[in-house]
Amino acid sequence: MVGAKQAISNGVRLAIKRFTQMRNITFQKEDLRTLKELKLIENENLNKFYGIAFNQQNEFVVMWILCSRGSLEDILFNDELKLGRNFQVSFAKDVVKALAFIHASPIMYHGLLCLQNCLVDSNWTVKLTNFRTEEIISDKMYHNEIRAVTSELEDESERLIDRKYIQQAPEVIREIVTRKALPPGGQPQDIYACGMVLYQILYRVEPFHERGKSIAKLMDLIAMSNDDDQLIRPSFPSTVGKDTESYNLQLLSCIEACWLEIPEMRPNIKKVRSLTNSNLKSTGKGSLVDQMMKMMEEYTTNLESLVRDRTAMLEEAQKQADRLLNNMLPRSVAEDLKVGKPVLPQLYPCATVLFSDIRGFTRISSTSTPLQVVTFLNDMFSGFDSIIAKHDAYKVETIGDAYMIVSGVPKENGNYHVQNIADVALKMRTFVSNFKLAHRPEELMMVRIGFHSGSVAAGVVGLAAPRYCLFGDTVNTASRMESTGVANKIQISEQAYNLLHCFFPQFNMSERGKIEVKGKGECLTFWLDSSKAPPQSANRFKSQMQLSFFLKSCWNLPVKAESINAANHGT
Repeated sequence: MVGAKQAISNGVRLAIKRFTQMRNITFQKEDLRTLKELKLIENENLNKFYGIAFNQQNEFVVMWILCSRGSLEDILFNDELKLGRNFQVSFAKDVVKALAFIHASPIMYHGLLCLQNCLVDSNWTVKLTNFRTEEIISDKMYHNEIRAVTSELEDESERLIDRKYIQQAPEVIREIVTRKALPPGGQPQDIYACGMVLYQILYRVEPFHERGKSIAKLMDLIAMSNDDDQLIRPSFPSTVGKDTESYNLQLLSCIEACWLEIPEMRPNIKKVRSLTNSNLKSTGKGSLVDQMMKMMEEYTTNLESLVRDRTAMLEEAQKQADRLLNNMLPRSVAEDLKVGKPVLPQLYPCATVLFSDIRGFTRISSTSTPLQVVTFLNDMFSGFDSIIAKHDAYKVETIGDAYMIVSGVPKENGNYHVQNIADVALKMRTFVSNFKLAHRPEELMMVRIGFHSGSVAAGVVGLAAPRYCLFGDTVNTASRMESTGVANKIQISEQAYNLLHCFFPQFNMSERGKIEVKGKGECLTFWLDSSKAPPQSANRFKSQMQLSFFLKSCWNLPVKAESINAANHGT
């Protein structure tokens, strides 16, 4: 029931309409006879009338049995609910069958037949409701015996009630417009409304939808049109789908006959029922419930396909999220965070940290547009990323044109961290030397690189946007190696030089000498010049002396030159 609320009485779920009672109410004998017939009448296509409560607590309550699926309006105009032709045929036949029973019963007519007063039960059977009670309610409101509860006078409810009235016969609408009350009904008025209901069921459109006017204006037009040349009636849609052709002219003529202006000229319900049954045939086998089960099977199949598609989309989205997370954090750290494991800060005894900086970046940025700068950095850093991907190294972060890399963290790799960073540094220098700016191809690009080996602390910082950060003197020293370096050169610390010279003799290095380093005083630094093919035994510890030298270098302990030579020769 549109605009109705729910209640439970003696375990029965009810749809109720509540009104405020203004004074003591009495019913005439005719109304009492009608209410008695309403209590007695039963049919599979009629909703059961439960009763009326009045003269108690100043309330007037009308109660009907609740149909949980709602009204035909809720079903027909729900775009997400795909109904087959068989459902529309069944709905139309149920409405005509129910109205035929009412017209042959002692209550004689419905009084306010409309799509909103056609309910659907759990078996998809249409049941007419609110027959004769709307007339009683309107009469009581007209005589100021009851009035609508203020909290229930919502815009949506008012709009739905108006849609009930627009489906009524012109003579009824004229009374509603002039008297503001529903007049006594009759069978010809039911026939007109039946035509409106059939029209909406078959075409799934609202009456007068093509006019684009408000319901209030349409009701005024209908009330004023009593000339045959000015009659306002719905028009049949020209194209509404593949099933339109099966609605033959005889059925459409029957619906138009229901809308005749003169009530006496409208066909009776027997004629309407005969034409409806003969022209609307179900294409499926079995009852509507059987057809519904078949539809549910098809729906289940479609749903399984939809679930597979959505699952694939979810998996792809998850992969994209994993790729993004792996770009922000080391893979091992990202995996721990995804399963909820805490990532505790950790001290790594020896790792190598690299910093790089593009020469003349400030000058290039000042003479380029923001888009050109972003494109330039994206192209260059994408090249750096591809180099790192081929080595056991991790890009920690980028700040402007600065680029920070580490090896040996969080995955420890013995003494290979310095080799990885050295290889990366040489390849980065070569890449930048061959790099051409798209908007300034004549610009000669150079990069300043520096790295240092030593102990570092690492951990995840932040919750909303977690970042993997490095801390310690090694990071500061590596940054100084870059900032005090020279363009197109790779400056390395003494500790990094010792490790490379001891374990990876394929790298060619030259001494730069002592330079002043902020916070550390004078430091001996070296240039990494090039690399040659490593000897077969270069990446293995040759003796216990080499292992001792490696540990001392990582912890910045003094190492004598003769110890280095002895380690290199394995003596």
